[in-house]
Amino acid sequence: MSELKIISWNVNGIRTRIKNKDVNPILEKEADILIFQETKTDYEKMDKKFLDKCGYEYYFLKGESARTGGLATFTKEKPSIVRRFFKESADALGRASILNY
Repeated sequence: MSELKIISWNVNGIRTRIKNKDVNPILEKEADILIFQETKTDYEKMDKKFLDKCGYEYYFLKGESARTGGLATFTKEKPSIVRRFFKESADALGRASILNY
């Protein structure tokens, strides 16, 4: 079995982490999959320059509130399917997703 590197981090607001370059050491680890919880944002509000330069495919689940929740998954290999783990009503905070390869 080949090695797979996954990094997971509760960022408590990803836009601030990007602005302060706190994510740079994580990106330097060159993980196959990065999972950021509590992003407190969605794709529309993300820094598009950062997303274009990061070297990953990315997928966002938006939480109901801008104050809690949100999940971003960054992956080197594009998955065949990306979906919510729970029905939207059961996961209003956007905390669980499934990526199939």
